[in-house]
Amino acid sequence: MEGLKAEQKRQLSGKYRVYAHSDLIDTIFLHYLGVTWTVQLRQTLVKFTKSKAWKLNYNEKSNERKEFYFGSKISAVIPIDQKRYRVQHEKFLLTQLAKSREGGQATGYCDSDDESDDDISDFQKTNIGELRQELLRILVTELELSKALERPHTIVRSDFKWFGPSLSHVTILSVMEFFGATEEWIEFFRKFLAVPIKFADNEDVRVRTRGTPMSYAFSDLFGESILFLLDFTVNQYGDGLFLYRLHDDFWMWHHDQTLVTKVWKQMNRFNEIFGLTFNEEKTGSKTIGADLHDADLPIGNGIKWGFLELSDSGKLMIDQKNVDEHIEELRRQLSGTKSVLNWTKAYNSYIKFLVNNFGDLSPNLSYYHLDDMVVTLTRINTELFNEYSPVSYLGKLLKENYDATDLVQGWFFLPAEAGGLDLCDVRIFFHLMKTEKTLKDKEDRRNGIKPEPAPFTKASEDDRKTYDEVREAFFHRRDQRSIEKFSVQEEDYPSFEFFLSCRENWIGSWEEAYDTSSSLALRNGYSLPCENNINRDYGVLPTQLSEFNGLTQRSTIETFYLDEMIEKWGSEITPIFNQFKPLGLVQAWKKERTEWMK
Repeated sequence: MEGLKAEQKRQLSGKYRVYAHSDLIDTIFLHYLGVTWTVQLRQTLVKFTKSKAWKLNYNEKSNERKEFYFGSKISAVIPIDQKRYRVQHEKFLLTQLAKSREGGQATGYCDSDDESDDDISDFQKTNIGELRQELLRILVTELELSKALERPHTIVRSDFKWFGPSLSHVTILSVMEFFGATEEWIEFFRKFLAVPIKFADNEDVRVRTRGTPMSYAFSDLFGESILFLLDFTVNQYGDGLFLYRLHDDFWMWHHDQTLVTKVWKQMNRFNEIFGLTFNEEKTGSKTIGADLHDADLPIGNGIKWGFLELSDSGKLMIDQKNVDEHIEELRRQLSGTKSVLNWTKAYNSYIKFLVNNFGDLSPNLSYYHLDDMVVTLTRINTELFNEYSPVSYLGKLLKENYDATDLVQGWFFLPAEAGGLDLCDVRIFFHLMKTEKTLKDKEDRRNGIKPEPAPFTKASEDDRKTYDEVREAFFHRRDQRSIEKFSVQEEDYPSFEFFLSCRENWIGSWEEAYDTSSSLALRNGYSLPCENNINRDYGVLPTQLSEFNGLTQRSTIETFYLDEMIEKWGSEITPIFNQFKPLGLVQAWKKERTEWMK
C-alpha cells in the first residue's frame, strides 16, 4: 500500500505541523468539494442562528416608553447591545467556513499565534490578524464598559489541546450524519479521513485513525461542525451568551459570574461527550471589580492575548517573561543565518511576529501600552545587539564580510526591489509616537488645556446633564399641549436610575463612547512630522516601500535619512539602476519559505 508523503515543518512559534503532499488534481477536486460543503453548511447554520431556537443576548422589546419620555434626539443609531450582536454574528461566528466559493477560506485549526506561519497566504494572514486585533479591542472595550457601569466583569479564555489532530473520526462522522450527510457522503468522508500516510524518514505506511489533515476545506468543515455545537451549548446555557471564537481559541465574558461558571461547567461536559481536552497552558479566567472569584472557574495562567496579560487592575501589560524566551530564540536563529539577506528576513519576521502579539495601539489601551511597547522593543534590541542597533549591527557585518563602508543608513530600510535590505525597525516609529505625545501633553499643560477624558468617563459625566435636559424638555412639551397622554406628573417621570439602565440599549452618547473605544488603532490617525511633505522639490521615495501594520518604512526614511540619501544619490534616490537589479531573483527569494533552525 502506497501512502501520501508527509513531512513535519517547524513554525516560527517553535511548534511543528504535519503536511501531506497529495496529487495536484486530487487536491483541486477535494478543495472544490470541501468549499461547496462549507458554503452550504454556513448558510444553513447562519439561518439557524436567526431562528427562535437561538437565544438573543439583548431585549427586543419595544422602545416606545424610552422614546416617549426621553425623546429620539438622545437615542443611539444602533444601541450597544444590538451593535454587539451584529459584530458577534458578522465577524466571529463560523469564521472557518467560506461564505462563497470565490471567497476562499481561513487557515486550518492551529494555535492562536500562527500569524507567523509561512505557509499561510498573505490574504489569510491579514484576515486572521485583523480579526485577532479586533477581538482585542472588543475585549478591552467591554472591560472598560463594565468598569464605567460599576459592575464586575468575568472573563474566561482557553483553547483545545491539539484540536485538529485529536478529533475522533467516529465523532466527526456522527456529527456530519446529524447535520444530514447521506450514507454515500459519510463513506466518502471516512475514506478522506483514513488516508494512508508515509513520512519521509520512515518506510512504514500508516493509516490515520484520528485527526484531520491540515490545509483542507473538509478539515475546516469537520472542525467547525463540531465547534458550532459548542457555540450553541454556550448560547443555550448562557441565555444568549456569545462565545468569541477564532479557530479553536475562544473567549467569553459577562458581568454575571454565576452565569459564566454555569456555562463553563457545560463546556467541560461537552468535552467529555466529544472526547476533547482544554489546553491548560492557555486556559484561565479573571474577575475584575469583584472581591471573590468562583472556585469552579479555571485560574490557570490568567487571561492572555498574544504577549499581553490581563492584570488584576484590568490593564493589559506585556508579559516580559514570554518576551525573554523569544529573545533567546531570535538570537539563536540570527546566529544560524548564512547571509545578510537571510539575517534581515529572519529579524523582520520575528519583530513583526512580536509586535503583532503586542496588540494594536487602540484608544482603549491608552498610552501606557505605547510606553510598554517602546520599553520592550528597546530592551529586545539591547539584549540582542548590546550597544548596537539593527542598522549598526548590519553595517558591522557588511564591513567584516564585504569591506563595505560609508553606507547610507536609509539604504537599510529601502525595499529589496529598490536595491536596499528592507529592514524593519518599528521601534523608531513607536518612539516617535511617544515623543510627540509627551510634547503635546507639555504644550497642553502650558496652555491650561485639560487632558481629554476616556470615552466612557466622558459619557458617564454627561449622564446627569443629559437626563435633566430631556426631563425638562418633556415637561415643556407637556405644558405646550393639552393632550391626555401628556398629563404625566413629575413624580411619575422615570427616575435617573432607570435612565442609567438604558445606557446599553438607548442612549446615544454611550454608543459613541463604545465606538470610539473600539475604533481602529491610534497609529491609523498618526502621521510623522514629515509625512505631509513627502513630495519634496528634490524628488520622491520609491513607491514600493514596504508597509507593516500601517507603519511605513517611508516614514522612518523621510524623518531621519532622506537628506543624506539625496546628498549621496541625487533626487531620484536610486542606489542601483533598474537594469542592474535582479528583480526576478529578489521576488523568488522573498517568496521562499524561511527554514527555521530546530
